[in-house]
Amino acid sequence: MNYAHFVEYFNQNDRFSIHNGMKILKMAEGYAEAELDYSKGNQNFMGTLHGGALSTLADIAAGTSIISFGKMCVTLNANVNYVRPARHGKIKAIAKAVHCSRQMGTSEVRIYNEDNGLVCYCSYVMFITNKDATNLRL
Repeated sequence: MNYAHFVEYFNQNDRFSIHNGMKILKMAEGYAEAELDYSKGNQNFMGTLHGGALSTLADIAAGTSIISFGKMCVTLNANVNYVRPARHGKIKAIAKAVHCSRQMGTSEVRIYNEDNGLVCYCSYVMFITNKDATNLRL
């Protein structure tokens, strides 16, 4: 699979991620990094990054780590554990595939703030579709 091509395709075509300041940084077999540029538009009423934004960033990273094996996937289950609030800067998610079979994949994600402090840790279960992820067109 051409990982650089997938990253470029995703970052140019995923409208939700573009709108919310999220992008994939790296992709390798069973591995992905994604980033969120913190903005006031992603804040909750308490002035910190909304938990839904963190969950979405984790979902992007987890899905990408499973897609790296060549097939598209969708989220079946997500478990997000919040450790501390994020208040500014670039927020980074690092996902590692734990298991990948023909139809199911699991990924663990850790999200860090700009100071490399753990913000949350997550686990995702993905359903792997039959759709090929290797020939997306820009």
